[in-house]
Amino acid sequence: MISKRTTQFLRTRLILLAASFLLTQLAGCERQSHPELRGSLYFGSGQYLGRLDLRDGSTSVEANLGDVSIRQVSAFGDGNLLLTVFGPVNDTGTHRLVQYEMATGQSATLFNGRNGRYLPGMEALVYDDGSRLRVKIRAANQREEVYLGRHKLHTRLQLVPVSDSAFIYSVGDDTKSPIFAYDVDARATTPLEKLSVACDLNGAVWIETRQQLLCRTSASPGEASSYVFVGLDGSLHGRFRLPQLMSFQVLAHIPDQAALVLTETWRSLISDRPKTAVWIYQMDDDEAYRLVKDQYLGDSVVYRPD
Repeated sequence: MISKRTTQFLRTRLILLAASFLLTQLAGCERQSHPELRGSLYFGSGQYLGRLDLRDGSTSVEANLGDVSIRQVSAFGDGNLLLTVFGPVNDTGTHRLVQYEMATGQSATLFNGRNGRYLPGMEALVYDDGSRLRVKIRAANQREEVYLGRHKLHTRLQLVPVSDSAFIYSVGDDTKSPIFAYDVDARATTPLEKLSVACDLNGAVWIETRQQLLCRTSASPGEASSYVFVGLDGSLHGRFRLPQLMSFQVLAHIPDQAALVLTETWRSLISDRPKTAVWIYQMDDDEAYRLVKDQYLGDSVVYRPD
């Protein structure tokens, strides 16, 4: 008689084999059948800032930041990157915001904080100082600082820019945490109640060309979430269809090429080692293909055109 544990093991292996077969079928679309991409993705991997060439999927090391771990990468104007790093400061692990200048390869610590975003419209730098959301504004040679969303230490904070001078955010560990919009021009905060019901901001990506948010649904406990296109008013504009047996995360929108960057994670059937693949989804053609078979990008990337 086959034991319950053996039956469960066989069922799990069958699911993994099915997923592997599906992966093979989806990856069957050769990259040559799609328009050639251009530009690069910058990402963090441990202490290294990496660069992935979208033309051929090759990667290279852009910089070594030393005794730190790069936790997040975001844009900081045309020629810089804004990095959230974690490492020792006076023998204490500390999150810091670091400016990296791409032309020279030089980096400089700005101040302690995490989740940094830059809004060029008002030269505003938004970040979490550990207990508050701060907005540093520099416009017309004047400096101003606004404080939002006080929270407990290490509370999850999600932040998504939606224009050159506005962003949306949520504070809290609950996937149904309220979402707010902040307009830097007007210095005004607006609750987005309908969007809060429709979306979880964790891993959400702003689709500039559609003026919509691509986000996971705020699923109830026990329910599987899915990606949806939602307006800031909470209106649903469609679902993003992904194979259910595969685990995808949307990382970035490439507006000038109408494409999305996704990563797929799975475990090797032989070694049980976690693996990551990079996928491209062409929005105009409604087609997806695998760009790189085994490449870690983390949870954030910055796209730069050539």
